Formats: sequence, structure tokens, C-alpha cells
Amino acid sequence: MSYDLPTLAVIAAALSAVASAASASANWWNTTTFVRQLRNTTVDACLSAAFALKAAVHKTIEHKANKVDNITPERIQAAYDDTWPKWVGFHQAFRIAQRYNKGLLDFNAPDKTSDLLSQLRISLRDPSWTPGGPNDTRDIRKAVDEIVDEIQRRIGLAEG
Repeated sequence: MSYDLPTLAVIAAALSAVASAASASANWWNTTTFVRQLRNTTVDACLSAAFALKAAVHKTIEHKANKVDNITPERIQAAYDDTWPKWVGFHQAFRIAQRYNKGLLDFNAPDKTSDLLSQLRISLRDPSWTPGGPNDTRDIRKAVDEIVDEIQRRIGLAEG
């Protein structure tokens, strides 16, 4: 079989168009995969920061409640002071995660946790306060746990 130059040019153009379409399809797939990975990584960072804040709050209150180990007020204050950098990381990660997960848009977890930490600061100043019990309104552990649970629910990681 012998092809003339115009026929070869048409065949080459057709093959080029097919290769171009395949390349465009691969680029589209890679882009959607990258966006999905970015979304998942951002939401994971938010959840990780929420867990770190929750742990810091629990540690602070456990220190305050601990009567056995004679934990000093300075250690309690140091534990409380550690909650604020955890909150900053959580605040940043949460605001970025809101860009990628619409379920978080109408939930202001950073402001709620900031308010709780401010309330905790006041409670920690009371030397007679021993946290614990189901009716202890100053023990913010349950409220923080509920915020983290709500984040998990809204991003689809928890039932309920």
C-alpha cells in the first residue's frame, strides 16, 4: 500500500487528535485526583488539630482534678497555656477545611472552642473547683468532645 502525502498528513492529524484527547483525559483525571487528595488532606489536618485541642483540654482539666499526684498550679497553668497554640492550629485548619467541605460552612467550631477556653481560664482560677461529675457546668470536656464529634459527623466520618 502506498499513500500519498495528503493522505499521510490526514492520518497523522487523526492520530495526533486521538493522542491529544487521551492526554486531555489523563490530565483531567490527574487534576480531579489531586483536588480530591487536597480536600482529604485538608480535612484530615482539621480533624487532627481538633483532636490535639481536645487532648490539651482534657489534660488541663485532668491536672486540675488530680488530687493524688499533687499537681502544682504552675503545671495546671502550663497545661492550660498549651491549649491556645492547639486552638490556633485548629482554627487555621478548620477555616481551610471549610473551603473544601461545605458541611463545615455553617458551623463555627473555632469560636465555640475559644469561648470554652476562655471560660476554662476563669474556672481554673477558682482554687476550690474540682472538675468532674455530670452536673459540673464548668467542666468543658464534654462540650469540646461534642464539637469534635460534630466535626466528624459533618465531614462524614461518624454516624449520627
